[in-house]
Amino acid sequence: MKIHRKTYFNKSGITLTELIVSVIIMGVIMLGVVALDYAMRQSHRTSSGDAALSMRMAATMSHISNSAVLATGNRLDIGIDTSSSQTVFIRKGIGDPTTYGDDQWVVYNFDPTSQRLTFCPQANVTVGPPHTFPDPYCLDTSQEYLIILANDVIFNFVGDENTFNLYLEITITSRYDVTAAADPIKNRTMTSTTRIIPLQHTY
Repeated sequence: MKIHRKTYFNKSGITLTELIVSVIIMGVIMLGVVALDYAMRQSHRTSSGDAALSMRMAATMSHISNSAVLATGNRLDIGIDTSSSQTVFIRKGIGDPTTYGDDQWVVYNFDPTSQRLTFCPQANVTVGPPHTFPDPYCLDTSQEYLIILANDVIFNFVGDENTFNLYLEITITSRYDVTAAADPIKNRTMTSTTRIIPLQHTY
């Protein structure tokens, strides 16, 4: 008697080779997704850091410019003291234009140790020139911290009676994280330079 055996195949199944290929493809896809997510996060952090740094530097420049544009003085009593490139004293003309007695002196000072640029008003300034400032380094409680810089700030006052050039030039350089090394992508160094012409000054 002959026995007929029927062999059944599972047509919906997959072979081991197909399974391995599928796992590899899924792995490649997941690796691409993770890499794209990391790149997007890194780009977002870099863009956010650059934007925050740009805003801080712009705010610092605006703060100094608002004081410098009000600087008042003449050829004999300039009203802007940049005896050190890291410090600038500015006499703001906020009172009677016929006298300097009611004006206000302010100082912007860079501390190389903390790398901070600070601002503070100066009271009881000795009448000059030369002027004597009671708190040239903003060590009292009235100081206002503006920004942390990567390099020294440069204050340069130009007063040329022959060409009638009169301006205060300011250069600041900083990074988002000044404690870390400069990196063209992750921790970019930015430099900003501006010139302010004192509108109330005669030279």
